[in-house]
Amino acid sequence: NLLRAHYSLKLLYPSWALITILVTYLFTILSAALDMGPCGNIFSSSCSGNDMDAIRGLIGTNLFLFLVAAVFSVLYIMKRFKWALWGEIGFMVAISILLLAAIGLLYDGMTYLTSLFMTIAMTFAVAITGALLVGLLK
Repeated sequence: NLLRAHYSLKLLYPSWALITILVTYLFTILSAALDMGPCGNIFSSSCSGNDMDAIRGLIGTNLFLFLVAAVFSVLYIMKRFKWALWGEIGFMVAISILLLAAIGLLYDGMTYLTSLFMTIAMTFAVAITGALLVGLLK
């Protein structure tokens, strides 16, 4: 029974990676959509400046990279291409680094909900990357 349960969890593993990527994408969208205080949300015209432009660029890039990682995840789930798993891992590593940079810029004296959602998105991205690497090494 234990072996059968382990095998069924192993079959579900790629699907959970895709679900986690999509949940992380949702939190990244929330971090961009919520107000940052006096200037509004990150993508509003009133919220500009060097740090805000950098954060806007990092979040926009991550939103695109999440979609690409999801495509690689679907390819791996459907066709079991090993290169798709490596591509998914590579994109998740890049996403983790970019989200960490965005959080570093955002936490510079701010205490808004955007910081919280970006932290959640970054944590999920790092967790996905670790889980994918562990799954690949097994």
